[in-house]
Amino acid sequence: MLDPIDLSDPEVDALLAFLESMTDPAVWDLEDIIPDEVPSGLPVDR
Repeated sequence: MLDPIDLSDPEVDALLAFLESMTDPAVWDLEDIIPDEVPSGLPVDR
């Protein structure tokens, strides 16, 4: 069992923002950030 942690309100807000960012539906659609090629010039499979 973990010992309780006393977090301040700003720490709780930061923790919640982090957790929400991990469940954002936008992470399932990354098509617009995939490059057409890598620095070596090789193509990237989409």
